[in-house]
Amino acid sequence: MGKLSYDDLIESIYECSFDSERWDQALNQVRQHVNASAINLIGLEVATHDNPFVYTSNTWANPWLRAGINSGSGDNNPWDNTHGTFFQMIPSTPIQSPFPFYNLMNNQDVFVQLLARPLPNVGLRLDFHWLNLNAGNDLWYTGSGAGSNTDFGYFGAPGYGQNSLAYLTHIGGVIFLSQELKLNVFYGHAFGQEVIRSNYSGAAGDFGLLEVVYGF
Repeated sequence: MGKLSYDDLIESIYECSFDSERWDQALNQVRQHVNASAINLIGLEVATHDNPFVYTSNTWANPWLRAGINSGSGDNNPWDNTHGTFFQMIPSTPIQSPFPFYNLMNNQDVFVQLLARPLPNVGLRLDFHWLNLNAGNDLWYTGSGAGSNTDFGYFGAPGYGQNSLAYLTHIGGVIFLSQELKLNVFYGHAFGQEVIRSNYSGAAGDFGLLEVVYGF
């Protein structure tokens, strides 16, 4: 099998997002397209993305360190007849933060994540998020969008000219009890800053969950 072109490789990766059984094929094609040793260094040596029992790596706990920034625009002048706030049309909470006291509108989220798999059937994740409003004269938006015919699904509290929203840290884990059964655990703590203090008497928040998922 010859080396794929860049366009063919991108098409293969796109198609595997609709068919999880093709993920191993796409990874093999990536290894052919780039230096295979570089792929191994970052821990991509997996057979399928959703089966932890075939996960293999030469590094203990298969650690991943990821950093990034998500930014949605705000509107610092609500009186100029120009709407500058990003509108989150698709109802969803940010996948990188399961503690849903903010969303993607008028928000800047600078984050660092550490992911590890100390056992073949156990995954761990530790996050830190630095949250700010992009426009202090806009609102601090919460909610995940319209979920019914009667509720808009988004809510807002004034920023009062402040930008600092919160520091957020959370830890989560998944335990695969079998091929079909897994246990999700999560705990997050928010250290509220000026925007939250301007709206509420208390600034700290906690959120946790315990979830059992059975796939069939």
